[in-house]
Amino acid sequence: MDDPDDRRRPRGPAVRHTGERTGRRPVVHTSAQWWKLCTGNSRAFAGSNPLWIAWYGTALPGALPGGRRYWTFWQYGIEGTLPGDQNLFDGSVSRLRTFARGQ
Repeated sequence: MDDPDDRRRPRGPAVRHTGERTGRRPVVHTSAQWWKLCTGNSRAFAGSNPLWIAWYGTALPGALPGGRRYWTFWQYGIEGTLPGDQNLFDGSVSRLRTFARGQ
């Protein structure tokens, strides 16, 4: 199991390094519960990195972590009509293509 103190260490340098190396902002994938517990509900990355929220059993994700107002992807289930996790992109197919190209 991860050391809880290690999970609370700032991720800023790693996120910045990934962005510099790839030319893209990394997506933050988390649940609201994990983010609150392990980062103290940090607002880091809220204005700069897309959110992929894991939230199951509801019609829509609940209150988002770290002061976020919107999500980019919603992982709403772990099984369903497609194999594996069930995910939803918050936008049109055209917007998803643009996102995938890093624009």
